Amino acid sequence: MADILEPYAFVIPHRDLQDPRYGWRFQNLLFNYIHDYMIETFTHTPHHIGT
Repeated sequence: MADILEPYAFVIPHRDLQDPRYGWRFQNLLFNYIHDYMIETFTHTPHHIGT
């Protein structure tokens, strides 16, 4: 099962941390990250392997 999982990386460049709109961008990035993780959690299950 380890061969079907992709590692997630949450990289924030230093220049983005200095942006005044960083709070909104971080919220959007976090929401998209969680959304993708949840979708993959329910679509790439061991039950679906080999189908």
